Amino acid sequence: MDSPGYHKYIPQALGYPFTETEFVADGTGRVSRQGGVGLYHRLSSGHETKYFYGTPDQKELDPIFGTEVGDHSHYFKTWCGMQWPV
Repeated sequence: MDSPGYHKYIPQALGYPFTETEFVADGTGRVSRQGGVGLYHRLSSGHETKYFYGTPDQKELDPIFGTEVGDHSHYFKTWCGMQWPV
């Protein structure tokens, strides 16, 4: 497409010039998944970012913070990506 001036530097969003955020339905305000701008990054495209929440294991905390960090049940864990970490 031949666009004059600065318009030639604006990417085509193909009908999706916005992002969309879906929240967890538990009233906490935490994000469940988030889409990006454009047709290929919208929600349910397979390219959205998914967020996961949980509690870390003690074996994850000790090497990072030392053994005096306290019990793992006092901490929260948040990560994002395309799949649940193993």
